Amino acid sequence: MQGKGFTVHKPYQIEKNDKYRPVLSDAYLPSLDRNPLDSEFCRDFIESAKHQKSQPVMKKKPISTEIIRCILDIHNKKDPNLKNLRIAALCSLAFTGFFRYNELCNIVPKHIEFHSDYIRIFVPRSKTDVYREGNFVYISASGSKYCPVGVLQRYLDLSGIDLNSPLPLFRPLGFHRSTSSYTLRSGKISYTT
Repeated sequence: MQGKGFTVHKPYQIEKNDKYRPVLSDAYLPSLDRNPLDSEFCRDFIESAKHQKSQPVMKKKPISTEIIRCILDIHNKKDPNLKNLRIAALCSLAFTGFFRYNELCNIVPKHIEFHSDYIRIFVPRSKTDVYREGNFVYISASGSKYCPVGVLQRYLDLSGIDLNSPLPLFRPLGFHRSTSSYTLRSGKISYTT
């Protein structure tokens, strides 16, 4: 049999039962105990194929203040619905408070203290909190339309969340077709919501 640049010989031998069986000589396959793909040539060939098919690593770019401002311009309008205001509050708090997803979704309204020029948020569990004592995060109020404190206050007012509630601050939404409005449901938001 002829191949590309090499020849494979398959000599046959007739047995007593007239069955044909391929006999590979020691010159072509010295040891039948090992896998022929374990040879150095095959390993190099497989590694080469992996490198040719692989995609370069695409690092994610960090979120900038311009991206947050665009999100707030879209979702924090004069008369936003609850869905848009929730997105604006989530993004602005996550960005200014350096919150991870788990920290953000575990914030409860009773953990938030409003002061005249800042808010203080208690984070009960954090990846970096070795002793699990909890930490406080302080976010300053700027008074601008991009102020995370103002966006959070608008979200709390529109949603009607009680500040003593044990439910999470950011919850799933339910849409009511009859009134074309959103209401908060119980439970935590999912990572993809």
